[in-house]
Amino acid sequence: MLELTQYYQTQENKTITAKDIFLRWEKLRIYYNLIITSVVILLTYHSLPEYIKDAQFLWICVRGFLIANICFTIGAAVNAYIHYMGGRHIGITITLFVIGTGLSVLMVFSRIDAFMYGELN
Repeated sequence: MLELTQYYQTQENKTITAKDIFLRWEKLRIYYNLIITSVVILLTYHSLPEYIKDAQFLWICVRGFLIANICFTIGAAVNAYIHYMGGRHIGITITLFVIGTGLSVLMVFSRIDAFMYGELN
């Protein structure tokens, strides 16, 4: 997050465009994917070690990963809109990122839980 704060400080005197906001979010996507991937791996090894090589489970993970990354883009779009409407504080980006990542982690928990109990195919 320090890199994001430094980026914002260097941009204070420059007009920030939607492109700048989307590029900032692309940097955050790396952290987002690391967090989500770590949660999936840890939960799978802890709760479902027998499914690590299950093709159906891996396909569910791939689909979930793609959907999560599509939803991640919504955060960038909302941030750009808020910026356009006058909200130009770094706290907005951080808040959207934390809330979105938290919701994604909850979705991972619910998907793995559903798979454990046979409710997900």
